[in-house]
Amino acid sequence: MAIKTDFKVEGLKELTQTLTRELPAKTGATVVASTFRRSFRPMVKTAKQKAAAGPGSGALAQSIGMWRDRKVRGGRSGKTAVRMRIGPKRSNRKAILRYLTFYGKELSAKRINAGIRHGHFVEYGVPSRGISARPFLRPALDIHGKEGINNFADLFGKEIDKALSKKSFKRRSR
Repeated sequence: MAIKTDFKVEGLKELTQTLTRELPAKTGATVVASTFRRSFRPMVKTAKQKAAAGPGSGALAQSIGMWRDRKVRGGRSGKTAVRMRIGPKRSNRKAILRYLTFYGKELSAKRINAGIRHGHFVEYGVPSRGISARPFLRPALDIHGKEGINNFADLFGKEIDKALSKKSFKRRSR
């Protein structure tokens, strides 16, 4: 469960053109992903703190992270496309084991492979069951969203320059 929010950063048209024209798609995607990770690290930290503040095993907070969605191959025009996600990762084995042992549930392979699936219940609540919402992702986005976008815009050009200089260094060393 990751909150889906799309960002449009304006003023980076030339950098994006350089990224797609001068660098291989794999390198371009790596540049975008590493810049995103550096820019939104504070958001992940805040989401973990807010998730850990409530009662429970702490497994939800432990499972929160940032990852690159590998299902995305390329954009509509065949250029670099990257989808990054922030939220609880269902496949975090340490968090799953923590959750199951805290609640005294059987540690079967089936349960471990099922993953943690309660992040959305914590974020949004379950009014029909009397469970109130304890948001952890939305407040983190509200606090660090603009800061992350600004950091991304600042770092993106520097990362592209680094990747281009590595590319030119490889050409010279051949």
